[in-house]
Amino acid sequence: MLLTCPIRGGNSGGPIINEYGEVVSVFTDIPFAEGDSFQYDNFGYGCATPIEYINDIQIE
Repeated sequence: MLLTCPIRGGNSGGPIINEYGEVVSVFTDIPFAEGDSFQYDNFGYGCATPIEYINDIQIE
């Protein structure tokens, strides 16, 4: 899931909440600019994992 709002480092694990107050995903990563693995993309987009996938994870 790609978020089109400005997000920077330190937000990993933070919830993404919809207009009804429900957690729909969790912030996981910031995409890097193409060709330079140490520079953030110019738009500040963030990546999130949908909650359906997180709910399927089983910790043993």
